[in-house]
Amino acid sequence: MKNILLTNLLFIAILTNAQFRKGDKYLGGTFSISVQGVPNSPNGGATSEANSFGIDPSIGFLMNEKFAIGGHIGYDWYHQKSTNFSSSNENNSNSFSTGLHARRYFKISENFLFSVVGFLGFNRGVVTSISTYNLPPQQGTSENKTKEYQLWTNIVPGFMFFPSPRWAFEVSVGSIGQTQRRSLSTHAIQNTFYLRYGIISFGLFYYFRKSSK
Repeated sequence: MKNILLTNLLFIAILTNAQFRKGDKYLGGTFSISVQGVPNSPNGGATSEANSFGIDPSIGFLMNEKFAIGGHIGYDWYHQKSTNFSSSNENNSNSFSTGLHARRYFKISENFLFSVVGFLGFNRGVVTSISTYNLPPQQGTSENKTKEYQLWTNIVPGFMFFPSPRWAFEVSVGSIGQTQRRSLSTHAIQNTFYLRYGIISFGLFYYFRKSSK
């Protein structure tokens, strides 16, 4: 009986510490949120806030034990508002995205991994700009909606924890990347390079592991 128990414990340990293999697959996604509010003046007369939310389901395939490729779709929402005593400006954005990603794994321990994910994506959405003026002669509110698309690429570092061979939790903070935005109404093009450190992303993934032969 004791030998059977030890054998089962050893078998569980082997499963828990199993490495990725070529042909393994994963299905899951990430959820990101950012909330920022900053007073721009010492007396608090001018303030700004920027909030964002995103969800990105994805699927991937392991090329070997350290490298995976896959695809994703997503939805992103962004809100930014700045105010002072005479006016306020507000921007709201809603967009849907699709694209490809590549993931590189770096082993820390049997259950912890560090990963770097590179994304290439395409967004299509609407940006609504609202300006409110509190003083004459421009007193009043104006609104403008612009349809646009974006081509973007970014790199996101993160940490992964495997409580079991098939389930993984991921946490990442920040990203670095570049975006090209094009208005569908004016055809104006804007290129932006960014480094974001205030966005926290949480992920949950299920791995379809191939059995060893």
